[in-house]
Amino acid sequence: MSASLILTGCAANTAPTLQSNTPAQNTPPAILPEPDLPKRNISLQQPDLSEPLKSPVKIKGTASGNYFFEGTFSIVLKDGDGKVIGRSNAHADDDWMQPGPVKFSATLKFAAPKTQTGMLVFEKDNPSGLAENAYSEEFKIIFSGHQPKFQVEGHF
Repeated sequence: MSASLILTGCAANTAPTLQSNTPAQNTPPAILPEPDLPKRNISLQQPDLSEPLKSPVKIKGTASGNYFFEGTFSIVLKDGDGKVIGRSNAHADDDWMQPGPVKFSATLKFAAPKTQTGMLVFEKDNPSGLAENAYSEEFKIIFSGHQPKFQVEGHF
């Protein structure tokens, strides 16, 4: 008795299916899992993360309603070494108990960073304090005054 495997379902936007034509098997074909892509709960309108940040920075965007508790959640700014250099609370500009995206705004002041880059961290409010309810999203940023420097060498 011989067995072979057949890979089907490889058209665009479909998951491949692994099937066996072994006569003794009456099991359904196994479906290979698709990779999980991270889904952002935070959408930023301001600041433009392609531009350097300077203090104070105004932050505006939308977050899923479950990010808030009593209409707020925390925003933390870390330098490239992971040191917290600023902290603020985002405040809901709409009804925070609604399903779907909720507009928020904040102003964050921060100390002068010692690194060129950092992370803007949005922490889902977790009034329970339970680790399984903790969640945050990070956005990489560059700091004002730390523009990338290019060195040009010429040999004449």
